[in-house]
Parts: sequence; C-alpha cells; structure tokens
Amino acid sequence: MRLLLLPALLLLLLSPAQADDQPLSIELGFGIVGGFIEEDYSGPGYAFLEEVTKRLKGKGYEIHTQLLPFKRLITAFNMNKMDVLFPIITSGDLPSGGYAKWGYLRIPLSSMPLYNGGEFVIYTRKDQPKRDNVESLKDLHVGIMTGIYIPTVLLPPSTYNVTEIYGAEQAFKMLHAGRMDALVMHNQWAGVVLDKMAEAEELHHGQAFGAILGGFLTQQDERGARILAHINQSLAEMMMDGTWNKILDQYPNAQTLVRPPQ
Repeated sequence: MRLLLLPALLLLLLSPAQADDQPLSIELGFGIVGGFIEEDYSGPGYAFLEEVTKRLKGKGYEIHTQLLPFKRLITAFNMNKMDVLFPIITSGDLPSGGYAKWGYLRIPLSSMPLYNGGEFVIYTRKDQPKRDNVESLKDLHVGIMTGIYIPTVLLPPSTYNVTEIYGAEQAFKMLHAGRMDALVMHNQWAGVVLDKMAEAEELHHGQAFGAILGGFLTQQDERGARILAHINQSLAEMMMDGTWNKILDQYPNAQTLVRPPQ
C-alpha cells in the first residue's frame, strides 16, 4: 500500500510546535484486530503501538492505555473521554470510514495509515454470476459478518436484504447450502477461512473493492491536532531510523501492515 508523502517531507510538514513545560496526559484506547493486535498484547500493531507510545513519552507526554471493545472505545471517544484510538479505520475507498452507525458524519483527525484491512469481496456459488460491487446485491439475500467493518449501506436497518452472521466458517457454509445468495467479507480474512474448507471449490468471487486503511485517530480540535502532529512525527522518525522495517521483519507474513515507500 502506497503512502503519499516521503519520510523527509513528513518530518518537515508534520513537526509540531514546541510542547508546553507541563506534561500532556493522553488517554489512548486500542482494540483487538486479528493479525494486527492480539488478545495477549502481541502482533505487529501492538509493536507499533508500543514504539509510538514510547516516543510520545520521550516528547513529554504521559500516556494511559486501555484495551477495550471497539464499540466502547468509540463511545468513550465521542464523549471526549478518549484522546486517541488505535487501530481505527480512517481512510480508503469508502469515505464514511464505516462508522456512520456511531454518529460520525466524517472521520476525525487521523494519522498516516498503518493498518491495511484489505478490500471487500462478494462471494457467490459457482452456479451464480460474480458480483463486483454493493449495487449488484440489491435484489439478493446478502450475508455480512457481525461486529466487523462493512460497507455502511449494508448495515441494518438497510434497504438491502441482509442477514448478520457471527462466524465466518458458518457464513460460508450457509452460502454453500443456498441459505443466502451472496456473502460480503474482507478478502484477507476470507482467504484464511476458505483455505480450510472443502466447500471453497464450489464458490467464487468478484473483483475486490473498497480499500480499508486505518491508524491512529485523535479529537478534531487544537489539542487533538497537536497530539496527531507528534504521532505522525514519531511515525516519520520510525521510517527514517529503520524501526518501521525492523517491525516488518519481525512479522514477515503479516498482511495487515502498510509498507512504507522504499
């Protein structure tokens, strides 16, 4: 995934104003994302989180971190009880960022992308045509996964005929059995599940769409802008001093990490 600015330019553009003498306290919330941040406080995303918080402390910040379900994180953020969230879907081909259901009219201030959630894919049985976009699902019975990022237009209540399913393997078995016409999933997650299922040979999919990118998110105010400037500066420093690539080397098979420009 391509970043738009070179590290040297980032350092120039994102260098924040000098911090006040008093330490600035930050409430930082983060959540579990399979393949990125795991429940046992591991994964490439957690390595980035640790490195960024270490560098923020070096810039005079006092950091308090909490691991919480994303719905609680978003609620706390909307109530101004959280200053920073990670990893939050902040950009990509779907401008709403998927969080319209929680009251966002637009995505607040967000960092350079670190999290690559892949793209959406529509799966169908091989006796049905391939589907390449959400508009092609209007007259079909569609399955989506509960609790994950999904095109906002499909989220209930919706004009589409949508069923929410809790398990990915269950969802594919329902599709294979004809209990739905199509299934919308992230391509990276779906690939892992289908590799273990015999039913995969009888399913096919259309072209991927809707890039999913994410990173740190801060409040849309002067204080949030100042924190974000320091976060982006830390990320740019990590690119230039080789720390970013060291983390990549620790997780060579991680598909969820954004690769910096070489």
